[in-house]
Amino acid sequence: MVAEQVSLLQQVDLVSLRDFVTRRFKEDGGFAATPMLVHTLSDTYYAIEILAIVQKLLNDGCAESFLVHEATQAYLVGFARQKNTIPARIKCQLTALLHRFSLPVKQLPPVESACRRFRSFEEQFYLTSLGEETPFVAEHDFFLSLPLKTVRECSFYLQWRQIGYPEAIPGVRERNRIAGWLRASQNLDGGFGFYPGTTSYLENSFFALHALKEVKTFPADVRRAVNYILLCQAGTGGFSRSPAAAPFLEDSLYALRALAALSGL
Repeated sequence: MVAEQVSLLQQVDLVSLRDFVTRRFKEDGGFAATPMLVHTLSDTYYAIEILAIVQKLLNDGCAESFLVHEATQAYLVGFARQKNTIPARIKCQLTALLHRFSLPVKQLPPVESACRRFRSFEEQFYLTSLGEETPFVAEHDFFLSLPLKTVRECSFYLQWRQIGYPEAIPGVRERNRIAGWLRASQNLDGGFGFYPGTTSYLENSFFALHALKEVKTFPADVRRAVNYILLCQAGTGGFSRSPAAAPFLEDSLYALRALAALSGL
Protein backbone atom coordinates (compact mmCIF):
# COMPACT_ATOMS: atom_id res chain seq x y z
CA MET A 1 0.00 0.00 0.00
CA VAL A 2 1.18 3.52 -0.74
CA ALA A 3 1.82 5.98 2.08
CA GLU A 4 -1.31 8.05 1.36
CA GLN A 5 -3.55 4.98 1.61
CA VAL A 6 -1.94 3.91 4.88
CA SER A 7 -2.39 7.41 6.33
CA LEU A 8 -6.14 7.53 5.72
CA LEU A 9 -6.77 3.91 6.64
CA GLN A 10 -4.92 4.30 9.92
CA GLN A 11 -7.57 6.82 10.98
CA VAL A 12 -9.87 3.79 11.29
CA ASP A 13 -10.01 1.86 14.58
CA LEU A 14 -8.58 -1.24 12.92
CA VAL A 15 -8.36 -3.42 16.02
CA SER A 16 -12.04 -2.89 16.83
CA LEU A 17 -12.88 -3.55 13.18
CA ARG A 18 -10.87 -6.80 13.24
CA ASP A 19 -12.74 -7.95 16.34
CA PHE A 20 -16.08 -6.99 14.76
CA VAL A 21 -15.23 -9.24 11.80
CA THR A 22 -13.88 -12.22 13.73
CA ARG A 23 -16.99 -12.32 15.95
CA ARG A 24 -18.91 -13.26 12.80
CA PHE A 25 -16.80 -16.35 12.09
CA LYS A 26 -18.65 -19.70 12.07
CA GLU A 27 -17.15 -23.04 13.01
CA ASP A 28 -17.63 -24.38 9.48
CA GLY A 29 -15.34 -21.63 8.12
CA GLY A 30 -17.83 -19.11 6.76
CA PHE A 31 -18.72 -15.65 8.06
CA ALA A 32 -22.19 -14.25 8.77
CA ALA A 33 -23.69 -10.77 8.60
CA THR A 34 -24.30 -10.90 12.36
CA PRO A 35 -23.15 -13.41 15.01
CA MET A 36 -26.69 -14.83 15.22
CA LEU A 37 -27.18 -15.47 11.48
CA VAL A 38 -25.91 -18.26 9.25
CA HIS A 39 -22.90 -17.69 7.02
CA THR A 40 -23.06 -16.56 3.39
CA LEU A 41 -20.46 -16.58 0.64
CA SER A 42 -20.70 -12.80 0.25
CA ASP A 43 -20.19 -12.13 3.95
CA THR A 44 -17.22 -14.51 3.91
CA TYR A 45 -15.76 -12.54 1.01
CA TYR A 46 -16.25 -9.20 2.79
CA ALA A 47 -14.73 -10.56 6.01
CA ILE A 48 -11.64 -12.04 4.38
CA GLU A 49 -10.99 -8.91 2.32
CA ILE A 50 -11.24 -6.74 5.45
CA LEU A 51 -8.93 -9.03 7.43
CA ALA A 52 -6.40 -9.00 4.59
CA ILE A 53 -6.27 -5.19 4.72
CA VAL A 54 -5.98 -5.19 8.52
CA GLN A 55 -3.19 -7.74 8.37
CA LYS A 56 -1.23 -5.62 5.89
CA LEU A 57 -1.62 -2.46 7.94
CA LEU A 58 -0.99 -3.92 11.39
CA ASN A 59 1.00 -7.08 10.61
CA ASP A 60 -1.66 -8.64 12.82
CA GLY A 61 -1.30 -12.30 13.75
CA CYS A 62 -4.97 -12.67 14.67
CA ALA A 63 -6.14 -11.42 11.27
CA GLU A 64 -3.53 -13.54 9.49
CA SER A 65 -4.74 -16.72 11.20
CA PHE A 66 -8.12 -16.34 9.48
CA LEU A 67 -6.44 -15.88 6.09
CA VAL A 68 -5.03 -19.42 6.24
CA HIS A 69 -7.84 -21.08 8.19
CA GLU A 70 -8.40 -24.68 7.05
CA ALA A 71 -12.11 -24.53 7.90
CA THR A 72 -12.60 -21.59 5.53
CA GLN A 73 -10.74 -23.41 2.76
CA ALA A 74 -13.00 -26.43 3.23
CA TYR A 75 -16.07 -24.17 3.27
CA LEU A 76 -15.11 -22.60 -0.06
CA VAL A 77 -14.44 -25.94 -1.75
CA GLY A 78 -17.71 -27.30 -0.41
CA PHE A 79 -19.66 -24.25 -1.58
CA ALA A 80 -18.35 -24.65 -5.13
CA ARG A 81 -19.34 -28.32 -5.22
CA GLN A 82 -22.85 -27.83 -3.86
CA LYS A 83 -24.08 -25.30 -6.43
CA ASN A 84 -25.42 -26.03 -9.90
CA THR A 85 -25.45 -22.37 -10.96
CA ILE A 86 -24.58 -19.13 -9.16
CA PRO A 87 -25.03 -15.39 -9.79
CA ALA A 88 -22.14 -13.70 -11.60
CA ARG A 89 -21.34 -11.51 -8.57
CA ILE A 90 -21.11 -14.55 -6.28
CA LYS A 91 -18.89 -16.36 -8.77
CA CYS A 92 -16.53 -13.38 -8.87
CA GLN A 93 -16.37 -13.34 -5.07
CA LEU A 94 -15.82 -17.10 -4.91
CA THR A 95 -13.07 -16.89 -7.54
CA ALA A 96 -11.32 -14.12 -5.59
CA LEU A 97 -11.48 -16.14 -2.37
CA LEU A 98 -10.15 -19.29 -4.02
CA HIS A 99 -7.23 -17.30 -5.43
CA ARG A 100 -6.51 -15.77 -2.02
CA PHE A 101 -6.37 -19.22 -0.41
CA SER A 102 -4.39 -20.66 -3.37
CA LEU A 103 -7.18 -23.14 -4.13
CA PRO A 104 -8.06 -24.41 -7.62
CA VAL A 105 -10.62 -22.34 -9.53
CA LYS A 106 -11.42 -24.87 -12.25
CA GLN A 107 -14.85 -26.47 -12.71
CA LEU A 108 -16.80 -23.80 -10.88
CA PRO A 109 -20.59 -23.72 -11.33
CA PRO A 110 -21.79 -21.78 -14.38
CA VAL A 111 -23.42 -18.37 -14.07
CA GLU A 112 -27.21 -18.30 -13.79
CA SER A 113 -28.90 -17.68 -17.12
CA ALA A 114 -30.87 -14.77 -15.64
CA CYS A 115 -27.59 -12.90 -15.13
CA ARG A 116 -26.92 -13.09 -18.85
CA ARG A 117 -30.29 -11.57 -19.71
CA PHE A 118 -29.99 -8.65 -17.30
CA ARG A 119 -27.63 -6.21 -18.94
CA SER A 120 -26.73 -3.73 -16.23
CA PHE A 121 -23.14 -2.53 -16.30
CA GLU A 122 -22.61 -4.34 -13.01
CA GLU A 123 -23.56 -7.67 -14.59
CA GLN A 124 -21.54 -6.84 -17.71
CA PHE A 125 -18.52 -6.17 -15.51
CA TYR A 126 -18.84 -9.44 -13.59
CA LEU A 127 -19.35 -11.53 -16.71
CA THR A 128 -16.46 -9.86 -18.54
CA SER A 129 -14.21 -10.29 -15.48
CA LEU A 130 -14.99 -13.99 -15.49
CA GLY A 131 -14.21 -14.26 -19.19
CA GLU A 132 -17.78 -15.40 -19.86
CA GLU A 133 -18.91 -12.41 -21.86
CA THR A 134 -17.39 -10.89 -24.98
CA PRO A 135 -17.73 -7.09 -24.89
CA PHE A 136 -20.00 -5.86 -27.63
CA VAL A 137 -18.63 -3.55 -30.29
CA ALA A 138 -19.87 0.01 -29.93
CA GLU A 139 -19.22 3.27 -31.65
CA HIS A 140 -17.40 5.87 -29.55
CA ASP A 141 -20.50 8.11 -29.52
CA PHE A 142 -22.32 5.34 -27.63
CA PHE A 143 -20.39 6.20 -24.48
CA LEU A 144 -21.11 9.92 -24.74
CA SER A 145 -24.85 9.31 -24.97
CA LEU A 146 -25.19 7.00 -21.94
CA PRO A 147 -27.55 8.27 -19.24
CA LEU A 148 -26.00 8.47 -15.75
CA LYS A 149 -28.43 6.70 -13.41
CA THR A 150 -26.65 6.00 -10.10
CA VAL A 151 -23.10 6.34 -8.79
CA ARG A 152 -23.00 2.54 -8.46
CA GLU A 153 -23.82 2.01 -12.13
CA CYS A 154 -21.36 4.74 -13.09
CA SER A 155 -18.59 3.00 -11.15
CA PHE A 156 -19.31 -0.37 -12.73
CA TYR A 157 -19.56 1.24 -16.15
CA LEU A 158 -16.04 2.63 -15.77
CA GLN A 159 -14.71 -0.70 -14.46
CA TRP A 160 -16.37 -2.60 -17.30
CA ARG A 161 -15.08 -0.04 -19.78
CA GLN A 162 -11.54 -0.53 -18.46
CA ILE A 163 -11.50 -4.31 -18.91
CA GLY A 164 -13.76 -4.45 -21.97
CA TYR A 165 -12.26 -1.52 -23.87
CA PRO A 166 -8.78 -0.95 -22.41
CA GLU A 167 -7.64 0.74 -25.60
CA ALA A 168 -10.53 3.24 -25.61
CA ILE A 169 -9.45 5.93 -23.15
CA PRO A 170 -12.40 8.18 -22.20
CA GLY A 171 -12.12 11.54 -23.94
CA VAL A 172 -12.18 14.94 -22.26
CA ARG A 173 -15.90 15.46 -22.91
CA GLU A 174 -16.84 12.13 -21.36
CA ARG A 175 -14.55 12.55 -18.34
CA ASN A 176 -15.84 16.05 -17.66
CA ARG A 177 -19.46 14.95 -17.96
CA ILE A 178 -18.98 12.04 -15.54
CA ALA A 179 -16.79 14.00 -13.12
CA GLY A 180 -19.23 16.90 -12.90
CA TRP A 181 -22.18 14.58 -12.26
CA LEU A 182 -20.28 12.63 -9.58
CA ARG A 183 -19.13 15.79 -7.80
CA ALA A 184 -22.71 17.07 -7.80
CA SER A 185 -23.76 13.84 -6.02
CA GLN A 186 -21.81 14.81 -2.87
CA ASN A 187 -23.94 16.28 -0.10
CA LEU A 188 -23.13 18.82 2.59
CA ASP A 189 -22.52 16.02 5.12
CA GLY A 190 -19.64 14.81 2.92
CA GLY A 191 -21.33 11.61 1.80
CA PHE A 192 -22.69 10.85 -1.64
CA GLY A 193 -26.22 10.12 -2.76
CA PHE A 194 -27.38 7.63 -5.38
CA TYR A 195 -27.36 10.63 -7.74
CA PRO A 196 -27.45 14.41 -7.20
CA GLY A 197 -29.98 15.50 -4.61
CA THR A 198 -30.44 12.14 -2.85
CA THR A 199 -29.52 10.88 0.63
CA SER A 200 -25.93 10.03 1.56
CA TYR A 201 -24.99 6.42 2.20
CA LEU A 202 -21.60 4.79 2.67
CA GLU A 203 -21.93 2.48 -0.31
CA ASN A 204 -22.68 5.49 -2.52
CA SER A 205 -19.56 7.20 -1.19
CA PHE A 206 -17.45 4.20 -2.14
CA PHE A 207 -18.83 3.90 -5.66
CA ALA A 208 -18.63 7.65 -6.26
CA LEU A 209 -15.05 7.93 -4.97
CA HIS A 210 -14.00 4.89 -6.97
CA ALA A 211 -15.51 6.40 -10.11
CA LEU A 212 -13.87 9.78 -9.42
CA LYS A 213 -10.55 8.00 -9.12
CA GLU A 214 -11.13 6.42 -12.54
CA VAL A 215 -11.67 9.85 -14.11
CA LYS A 216 -8.82 11.37 -12.04
CA THR A 217 -10.96 13.98 -10.28
CA PHE A 218 -11.23 14.99 -6.62
CA PRO A 219 -14.61 15.20 -4.88
CA ALA A 220 -15.95 18.69 -4.20
CA ASP A 221 -14.99 18.45 -0.51
CA VAL A 222 -12.29 15.89 0.38
CA ARG A 223 -12.24 16.61 4.12
CA ARG A 224 -15.98 16.11 4.49
CA ALA A 225 -15.84 12.96 2.37
CA VAL A 226 -13.29 11.45 4.78
CA ASN A 227 -15.19 12.60 7.86
CA TYR A 228 -18.44 11.08 6.63
CA ILE A 229 -16.78 7.69 6.15
CA LEU A 230 -15.14 7.77 9.59
CA LEU A 231 -18.42 8.77 11.24
CA CYS A 232 -19.95 5.55 9.93
CA GLN A 233 -17.72 3.40 12.17
CA ALA A 234 -19.85 2.20 15.06
CA GLY A 235 -18.70 1.60 18.62
CA THR A 236 -18.69 -2.14 17.92
CA GLY A 237 -15.94 -1.64 15.32
CA GLY A 238 -17.87 -2.20 12.11
CA PHE A 239 -19.14 0.38 9.65
CA SER A 240 -22.76 1.15 8.85
CA ARG A 241 -24.24 2.57 5.66
CA SER A 242 -25.02 5.81 7.53
CA PRO A 243 -23.92 7.14 10.93
CA ALA A 244 -27.23 6.13 12.55
CA ALA A 245 -27.57 2.64 11.05
CA ALA A 246 -26.42 -0.82 12.16
CA PRO A 247 -22.93 -1.98 11.06
CA PHE A 248 -22.35 -4.82 8.61
CA LEU A 249 -19.39 -6.51 6.94
CA GLU A 250 -20.29 -5.24 3.47
CA ASP A 251 -20.40 -1.61 4.61
CA SER A 252 -17.12 -2.09 6.49
CA LEU A 253 -15.37 -3.20 3.31
CA TYR A 254 -16.91 -0.27 1.43
CA ALA A 255 -15.42 2.08 4.04
CA LEU A 256 -11.89 0.74 3.69
CA ARG A 257 -12.05 0.72 -0.09
CA ALA A 258 -13.54 4.23 -0.17
CA LEU A 259 -10.62 5.56 1.87
CA ALA A 260 -8.18 3.70 -0.37
CA ALA A 261 -9.84 5.16 -3.48
CA LEU A 262 -9.68 8.66 -2.01
CA SER A 263 -6.01 8.15 -1.21
CA GLY A 264 -5.32 7.23 -4.82
CA LEU A 265 -6.63 10.51 -6.25
